[in-house]
Amino acid sequence: MKTKFRDASLEQILANTTVNENGCMVWNGTKKNGGYAIISLGNGQATKATRIVMSLMGYDMTDKKKYACHKCDNKSCINPDHLFIGTSSDNQKDHWAKVKAGKTIRGGFRHGVFHIWKPTPWVPVED
Repeated sequence: MKTKFRDASLEQILANTTVNENGCMVWNGTKKNGGYAIISLGNGQATKATRIVMSLMGYDMTDKKKYACHKCDNKSCINPDHLFIGTSSDNQKDHWAKVKAGKTIRGGFRHGVFHIWKPTPWVPVED
């Protein structure tokens, strides 16, 4: 029987994870949208587990413009220490700062396959 959000505590939700070598609490339940952790709300709907975790941590997540962003860039991680509240713009700025610093790569799902784009160094062409 699945634990529904209305009945779950933060401890119960975090107990459904596996901690990896980076300290990420990787969700063992349902994942959608390229690996994001999903939790049932108990009314036939589901939402991202990160939003529920941040709500249980005391943050107001009713505003859909607020995101639970990942410091670790692991979409399946729900470790509260690896999350921060931000806007879509904040999330993009965080991502591109990591790309520029070489801490992550740019990638995304296209036609069900994850593609990686690595920056190609510019090489001048001699005439």
